[in-house]
This record gives sequence, C-alpha cells and structure tokens, in this order.
Amino acid sequence: MEKELKKLNRRELVDIIYQMKRNEQRMQEEITSLEEALDDKRVHISEAGSIADAAVDITQIFSAAQKTADLYLHEISCMKAETEEACARMIADAEKKAEAILADGEAKLAEVNARYQIDYQKWQQLQADLQKAQAQK
Repeated sequence: MEKELKKLNRRELVDIIYQMKRNEQRMQEEITSLEEALDDKRVHISEAGSIADAAVDITQIFSAAQKTADLYLHEISCMKAETEEACARMIADAEKKAEAILADGEAKLAEVNARYQIDYQKWQQLQADLQKAQAQK
C-alpha cells in the first residue's frame, strides 16, 4: 500500500487526504453526538435507577457505536478499493507509455544505426578515393 501511495500524484494524494479528513470530521461529529447521547443516557440511568433500564440503554449505545464503526470501516474499505483501482490504472498507463517510449527509442536507434552505416560506407569510399588520388600524384 505504501508503494502504491508513493506512485500517486499530488492531486490524488490531496483528494485521498481530503476524503479521510472529511470522514474523520464526520466521525468526530458522530462521536460528539454519541457522547452527548451517552451523557443523556447517564442522566436517564441515574434517574431510572434500574439496572435493567441501564443495560438496555447501554446496549443501544453500543449498538449505535458498532453501527458507526461498521460504517467507518466500510468507507475505509471502499476508499482502499478505489485507491487500488486508481493505482492499477496509473500503473497500466505508465507501462503503456514506457512501452511507447521504448518502441520510439528503438526506432530512432535503428534509424541512427542505418545512417551510421551509410555515413561509414561513404567515409570508407572517400578514404579509398583519397588514397587513389595520392597514389596517382
């Protein structure tokens, strides 16, 4: 996961951080709401004085907390899947670009080699012509 995150560009990382901060803020609001509900339940429990009522109230609080935790984990799982898909697309795109660059480089190398061979043959011919000209003098 760390290698995949290193491959993301700045915009994608900022988007991920923004989503995580937004989720964190929403979770913090939920926690605050649950803490307020818990405080209300504590008052209710102290007023009710019944262990059975307190157990029911605590069960409801835990149930709400579990639902919140499940939601948070689900969102993290979705974000992970989306990030992995984005990373896979980026890797595939990078591989295609690399293959294109290599193919282009190989074509240019072949072209340079062909020009070199032609120039080398011309050079050899010029040397031969020069030697003939010197020999005739």
